[in-house]
Order: sequence, then structure tokens, then C-alpha cells
Amino acid sequence: MSPWYRSGIALLMWLGCEPSAHATYFEDAPLAMRSPAPAKSLRLSPVPAATSYDSGWSLSVLVQGASIYALNETYELDYYRMDYGLLLEFSPNERWQLSLGHTLGRSDDAHLDQLSLTFHDLFGIGQNGRDQVPKHRFMSRFPEYGLAQDDFSSRTLSRQTELGVGFRWWQRERHQMSSRVTVQYHQGPTLWRGGGRWDQALQWDYGYHTQRHRFNAMAALSHSGAQRVLAAPVRPYQWHLALGYRFQWHPRHSMELQYLVSQGGLKRAAELSKSTHEIALAYRFRYQRLCWQLGVLQNSVHADNSADVAFQTALRYLF
Repeated sequence: MSPWYRSGIALLMWLGCEPSAHATYFEDAPLAMRSPAPAKSLRLSPVPAATSYDSGWSLSVLVQGASIYALNETYELDYYRMDYGLLLEFSPNERWQLSLGHTLGRSDDAHLDQLSLTFHDLFGIGQNGRDQVPKHRFMSRFPEYGLAQDDFSSRTLSRQTELGVGFRWWQRERHQMSSRVTVQYHQGPTLWRGGGRWDQALQWDYGYHTQRHRFNAMAALSHSGAQRVLAAPVRPYQWHLALGYRFQWHPRHSMELQYLVSQGGLKRAAELSKSTHEIALAYRFRYQRLCWQLGVLQNSVHADNSADVAFQTALRYLF
């Protein structure tokens, strides 16, 4: 038997074996994939948050790549968006949490066009004209508002720094509720976002869990100081809703499904003014104080309002 074969068997046994009775598994938050939607990604967009906190510090890193494609008689958007994020969280006890995060958004070439086409074919999703244009373009045109950019590969789209405070204010048996206040500061080219740099959000999260199943819900209201995003006028206030379900078939392995909907963030921008619907699916692997996540996000209902497809990998460690 070759060493590679023996190593593979050992890895599979380790992934699937029952954990030690002394192993520590922290209560990780619901699935929280950043929205790659053209307008939504340039302002604060709340994501589902934990309703219970582990005392101590945790550090998360994430990389997310998205293929953006939106085309009609009013605008033409076709580019990649890559997000690179760091998130530091501190919980002095099980009721309070402080967080500080920074995300860099760039137009790096993610080579996702063919993967997006294949993904849509695999699940019977329409291509919306994607298969009729060249691949790997970087184009952003909104003639009505004077936006015209071509060949902007490998450029910074946004820098977002945010501070959050979470508080769990109700718990009864398997039910929990918490609230969270977040402020976010934006930096980046004024062509993508103009006006005020500060955004704020208030959200409410509900969680219900058993040994194998977890349900969560979120309702949030956000405000953006921006006056224009993608050169179009901004709707300052947005509501956001989310529902999620996680199945934990093993202490180390779980799958999670989330549905998120947000009010359109732009005014007088055709399809981009309509609500954003996104479906996210992720696998999680947990080992003691480490959690690794691999997720995919797909737009729904209004094809132009989010990415054709987005993929994320994230790693969290509890100190």
C-alpha cells in the first residue's frame, strides 16, 4: 500500500471519527456570507449574527470571489469582485460581544466566468446572456449617470472598516434573541461611491437550536451616508431580512442554508432599484477551537441585483 493511499485513509478516518470527550467546540455564528451585489457591496449590509457568545477572543479571515453580470438597455456591468476580510471579536461574557473588521474589495481576476456558466447549466439556471459575451471582461457602464469604466482589472473598489456591538437580551431554553449595532467607514474611488463615508445598522437576531438542528432569523435596518453608488442616486434607508437552517450531522460537520432579501439600495436604476434576493449554501468543519467554512451564493428573483455566483472560504479561530 502506497504512503499516499495510507495518508488518505488516515485523513478520512480523522475527519469522520467521533471527537474526544474533552474536545471543545465553540458556538459559531450563523452563516454570514458578504453580499457581492453591485450596489449592496458598496454600503453596509447586515448579515446574520450569533445570539450567544463564547467568552474570549476570536479571529476570522475570509476570501470571497464573485462574478458580476448585469445587462439591459440602461446599464452594463460585467466584472469580478474579490473581497479579503479580517474580523476580530471579543466577548467578555456570554451576553456581550465587540467586533472590529476590515474588508478590502478589489477587481481581481477570479476566473469565474466558466465556472458560473457551468454552475448555471448544472442547476438549470438561465444564463441571462452571459454565454453570448466574451469572458473575463471588466466593464461598468451607466450612461444615464455618466459612469463609464473599462479594463479596470486589479483595482481597489472599496475599503470598509466596521465596529459592532452585540447584546443577547433574551434566552429561554433553546430560544435566544440578540441585538447588534454596527457602524462602518468606507474608503475607495468616488466613481463607485460618492458622498458620506459612514453607514450604520441596527439588527435583531433570533436563534433556536437542538443538538442537530439550528434555525435563525434576522431583521435589520441600515442607513447609508452615500449620495451615489455606481453613480446612481442612493436610497438612504434599507430593510434586510434573513432566514437560515443548519443541519449538524456530526460534531465536526454541518451544512447550512440561508435566504437573504434586502430592499433595493438605488433610486431610478431600473432592475438595480428592486429588492436583492440571495441564497447561500455552506459546509462547515469544526475541530476544537477551529472552524473552516466553504460557501456558495447565488442570486434569485432579480438577476441583475447580485452576483451570478460567488464562492467564499473562511477560517475562524477561538483563542
